[in-house]
Amino acid sequence: MRRIVLSVIIALWLSPALALTPRVQSIDPPKRILFVGNSFTFYNDGLHKHVGGLMRAAGIYRQVRMRALTLSGAKLHEHAGGMSYFTQDKSWDNWDLVVMHGHSQELLTQKSADFFAKVAKKYAERIRARGGDIALLMTWGYANNRKMIQPIQRNYTLIGNKLNALVIPVGIAFQQAQHDHPEINLYKKDLLRYSKKGGNISAVYKKNIKHPSVAGTYLAACVVYAALFDKSPLALPYTAGLPMRHARSLQQIAYNTVTIFYRRHEKKP
Repeated sequence: MRRIVLSVIIALWLSPALALTPRVQSIDPPKRILFVGNSFTFYNDGLHKHVGGLMRAAGIYRQVRMRALTLSGAKLHEHAGGMSYFTQDKSWDNWDLVVMHGHSQELLTQKSADFFAKVAKKYAERIRARGGDIALLMTWGYANNRKMIQPIQRNYTLIGNKLNALVIPVGIAFQQAQHDHPEINLYKKDLLRYSKKGGNISAVYKKNIKHPSVAGTYLAACVVYAALFDKSPLALPYTAGLPMRHARSLQQIAYNTVTIFYRRHEKKP
């Protein structure tokens, strides 16, 4: 465990972009959660399903209601219609927390990050006016472009601090798992086309490898669980069908990432 904790610390602090401290480091455990996102959220039967599996294993599922509002390939502003509906007085379902994220490339440039921040602020104002709050789910870099995590983490953390919102460090956990456990594949390739050569048909995949495998979604769920409920996923029996050794490794990385990102290891007992 010491080696894993040390490697997380190294990954967190090697770059100045990774040294940002999140302003909000904990929240009251939410009772009603709405997840707003795109394919990163709905892949593998939905992120909320696996968060629910962890909650069932911990015996707290009956206390919480979750739903997901997703649109394939969506940037945050493309949820304007759905968010307008969910924040209407007649449609508002007393959501304690709306967890949202943008497109995987939406936080890479200053211009797009500024627009994301503007949209997130507008959503936050509507949600908070009805007694709820928001959290930003930090997405991950592509399997073939690990440097993406630096602007992603920097911008999600900066925007979260400006909005006084919790930032859920899923992207950092992905980076760490790739470093510590390359044998666990966190990604699923996207089919581009089929190629026929010499009578043989073979699949050709897209260059960018970004969508989560079951292991990737499970890791994200463990991070969300630890971040929202301030509980460790370690030793929970829910594994999403993964080999137990892989599930335990991902649980450990999620717990260490959340603990260090929020400075929870500095809290007095």
